[in-house]
Order: sequence, then structure tokens, then C-alpha cells
Amino acid sequence: MALIAKTITKGFRTCYFRNQPVHQFYGHLQAVLKDISPDGKMNNLFARPEATSPGSNEIEWSTDLGGKATNFKNLEPEEKKQTAALLSSYIDRIRKYAESKQDKTGIEKDYADYLKAVAMSPDPDQVFVIDNQPVLVHWGFFCDSEKHPGQGIYAGWDEFIAQIQHKAEPEKAEKPAPCVVENQPQNKEEQSDNQ
Repeated sequence: MALIAKTITKGFRTCYFRNQPVHQFYGHLQAVLKDISPDGKMNNLFARPEATSPGSNEIEWSTDLGGKATNFKNLEPEEKKQTAALLSSYIDRIRKYAESKQDKTGIEKDYADYLKAVAMSPDPDQVFVIDNQPVLVHWGFFCDSEKHPGQGIYAGWDEFIAQIQHKAEPEKAEKPAPCVVENQPQNKEEQSDNQ
């Protein structure tokens, strides 16, 4: 298990499922991801959270992937674009899965309710890429200052996708100012008037 990042929980609120922090149901999350993506491509989408010590406001995030972790902001433009597209696809699949199971009973309904309870940070700095696979850290928290009426459903998901797609867009080069040459005659009539 490789450590990816450490985040601070101060200033954030934990999302809850069945009166417990969503992080305590990490096994649920893994089971759902395997159900959504039997090929295993989504297994490491959400990093595993672990408190550094009891009562600590620091969380360590790890993954089973063994490659080098690169923060989204440090990716090359084409890699950012590919990662943003992959994340959008994964999040869309998760949401469709949850919505399709909403009218079910038993464990399927539990999984759907659990997914809706998991918040995502809209901060692209919470995305890492390891072996061409995106890994999210600091999930299951939302900013304490945000005005959520109780627990939001899919809290931060749309903002996350919007931010990641925005950050993946290539920076637009500023157009140079038009070249203006002062005291030059504009046409032939002005040239003859000046002589």
C-alpha cells in the first residue's frame, strides 16, 4: 500500500452514511466500484483513508497502485485532458449506477444511498495519477463554510467535474496588441496633404 498524500480535516465536515463517517464504509465503496466496473479499472479511483492517530485532524491517503503519484496540476496538457475525460466518464458511471439502483431494495439500495452520500472536493489538487489511473484523495469531506442544507446529495460532484475540465483546458495565449505606427499617413491623400 503506497502513501499518496496527507490532508487536513480542519475546516471540513465529514459526510455521513447511516450515522457513521462515509470513510468507515470503504469496503462498500470498493464493492460498488467492482460492480460498476468488473474489469477493475475503477478499483483505485478513491484512495484509502486512514487517520494518522486517534483524534488527529490529518488523514493519510493510500492506494494499491505502485507507480509514482503525480498531482493533476503537474501533468502535461494532453495528460490533463485524458485524465479529465476519464474522471468525467467514471463519475458519470457511478451516478448512473446509483440512480439505477435507487428503486431497488437490500444491498443495491444501500450502495445507491452510500454513493449519494460521498462528497468530492472540487479541488483538482486532490487528484493524483498513478500508472495512468486517476486516484482521488480528500473525498468524503465538504468545506465547512459551504451552505449545504443538511447533507448534500452528490455534494461537490458537479463542481469537481467542472473544475477538472476547466483545469484540463489548454491555456489560451494572449493575442498581441495590434501594431500601431504613429505619425504615419493613413492613405495617399494624407501623404499629399503633408507635403
